[in-house]
Amino acid sequence: MLIRFGLLLLVLAGLQGCVTFAPDSAWQGPAMERAQSETQSDIMVSAIVLQDDEAERAFGVDLSARQIRAIWLEVRNETDEMLHLFPSSLDPDYFSQNEAAYRFHSSFKSKQNDKISQHFHSLAIRKDVNPGETNSGYVLVNRHRGGRFLVVELTSDETLHRFDFMFTLPDGSFDFETIDFNKLYSPAEQRDVDLGELKSWAEALPCCTSNAGGDRNGDPLNVIFVGELNYLMGALARSGWTYTERVTGKAVWEAMQSTLFGSPGWNFPISPLYTFGRHQDFAMQRPRGSIPQRNHMRFWMAPIRYQGEHVWVAQISRDVGVKPTWHSPFLFTHTIDPEVDEDRSYLLESLIRSQSVSAYGYVDGVGAATADEPKFNLTEDPYRTDGRRLLVIIAGEDPVRISDVAHLP
Repeated sequence: MLIRFGLLLLVLAGLQGCVTFAPDSAWQGPAMERAQSETQSDIMVSAIVLQDDEAERAFGVDLSARQIRAIWLEVRNETDEMLHLFPSSLDPDYFSQNEAAYRFHSSFKSKQNDKISQHFHSLAIRKDVNPGETNSGYVLVNRHRGGRFLVVELTSDETLHRFDFMFTLPDGSFDFETIDFNKLYSPAEQRDVDLGELKSWAEALPCCTSNAGGDRNGDPLNVIFVGELNYLMGALARSGWTYTERVTGKAVWEAMQSTLFGSPGWNFPISPLYTFGRHQDFAMQRPRGSIPQRNHMRFWMAPIRYQGEHVWVAQISRDVGVKPTWHSPFLFTHTIDPEVDEDRSYLLESLIRSQSVSAYGYVDGVGAATADEPKFNLTEDPYRTDGRRLLVIIAGEDPVRISDVAHLP
């Protein structure tokens, strides 16, 4: 009886695993129009994040059914040194070609299985790029809905070359897409400041975010960034941060499902808090499973620049659970870790380890809160802090080694 049952399961698994294999190389025409390219030091990298239908045509199978995303890369090496591509910079848990192909193998179809494996191998990008050579092909990463940041890292003998790209896809709608950052302030409103003026300005900010009316304090404003948006987002992407979706019925429903059933998610909405008289310009999050387990951070562009670069005010906290509340339009909200300085430190450590910080320091301004005398956010979560704000100057194109990170006085 057990043998028959085992054979039945094997047959069912084989039937369930049957796939149609029909690759089509003609997908590249329209998709190439979306390619992004960046050139540094005689190295040009081009990239495309394929949509699901494009990936199915290229690979001949539905990658999205196995939660796989295809990324096309082209590396043109006009230097006199060999370059080596690190696929793990795109996703530490990327798929090998064999691993991905095996997910589409069917029982009793060995010839088709061989064709699938051979086709996947033929599409893979070669990791070593010789001088004067151009390599192109695919890296297969974990799929999540919507766009993603791409961090492409290449090494030569002594140098790490880093290329950052930012893609959106039609199956996601993100909060930062609604903001025209060039229209937030007029040129006259954005004055340039020196380091002393920047520190004084940062210390004079309100302690906290607020509600829409500005009459109740929310979570503390505990981080200041200096850097252009693409470098800021690239730095966070290297540390595992992702986009945040706008508040829509579908997004809220999926967030509720994650809350109730623990289903994973990457881009769930984040409730609005207010600074400079407006809710956050955008938010980012670092998922750690379901919605009760994530780090999240809200950002506001500031009306000043430091050495010509934009300044961003941010609020970071770590979710440790959820609770029902009348204070949120979702009727539930996250519960934050009361040790908000812990997440501030975690942020700094992860950015330094990703070689994305040129300098950092601290300024006052939040106001201290202790375990005996905590402060409270808008949803009545207590928190404690040493009262300081982290000031981070984001590195540009060139990575900064840990030993070279400067400490601001």
